[in-house]
Amino acid sequence: MSSRRLLWLAPLFVAACSSADPPASSATDTGTAASDTGPVSDTAADTRPTKVPCSEPPDERPAGSVCVMTVTGKVVDPAGAPVAGKLVSVCGSICFFGETKADGTFSADVGSYIKVANFAASVHGRPTHASLYEKLPVSGMGDIALPATMILPTVPATGTLIPNEKRIVTAAGPITHGDLTLTFQSGTEMELDLEDVELTMAGKGGDHLRAVKVEEKDYPAFVKGANVKLLYAATPFDAKFNKKVAVTINATGGLAEGTAVELIGLGNEFLKEPFTAGVVEVVATGKVTGGKIVTDAGQGLSTLTWVGVRAK
Repeated sequence: MSSRRLLWLAPLFVAACSSADPPASSATDTGTAASDTGPVSDTAADTRPTKVPCSEPPDERPAGSVCVMTVTGKVVDPAGAPVAGKLVSVCGSICFFGETKADGTFSADVGSYIKVANFAASVHGRPTHASLYEKLPVSGMGDIALPATMILPTVPATGTLIPNEKRIVTAAGPITHGDLTLTFQSGTEMELDLEDVELTMAGKGGDHLRAVKVEEKDYPAFVKGANVKLLYAATPFDAKFNKKVAVTINATGGLAEGTAVELIGLGNEFLKEPFTAGVVEVVATGKVTGGKIVTDAGQGLSTLTWVGVRAK
């Protein structure tokens, strides 16, 4: 199971634990004996101890860690409208959670010593928007504010089905949406993120290819300064493939015929070293041919996140 799937299960596990029935009282419990004549009031004080923020003993703090109280930011769409009601997770070796408000702002309570360089903020945009990771500023501590507003492209309501049976892609030919075409090898196994599994089961297209061209003014932090000429946000986000998936992009980004290119993606590894979530990664090579970007033989995607192109 990938780190993203483990991380997405975390809030579900927490919710399950918090809703569990309390253990039965013993005869020696004070105030809860069988002679009690009524239920305990809902307004009774909660006597459980409250964790003091950043109170971990020095020997339990990760090497290179600092005290982080909160992580805050803002999420909008390309038109500048706030994106509300989206889960935000701040994840590394552990996760902390928040949610975007009506104005697009969010605040995730951390209150722990963490190694900031190995944490990223994730906005879970499904099903209406793309999802995105952004690394925390490495010099951050205390109350960390992400330095720039996160812009989430709006995802089309409909896409192109990636036909599969028991996780094996059964496509007889290329699958295309917008400018992006994926060509699967026979027997390719596709592992969807849990969020997309749930959308698929609900008939909401979690197994559909959608590709949204991103304008340069809306480029996220991970590609700033990376000389990217074309960029697409794609779904199913974080889908994993056990065989390389060839890519064709029906555009050139102004690159000349015959130009060798690199395809880049959004790193998504939280739990292994090196930590790559929110980092640009070279995922394949290709070239400009016939007015299109085409991956080289044997090259392709192993994970679908964002897809960009730059000259090699």
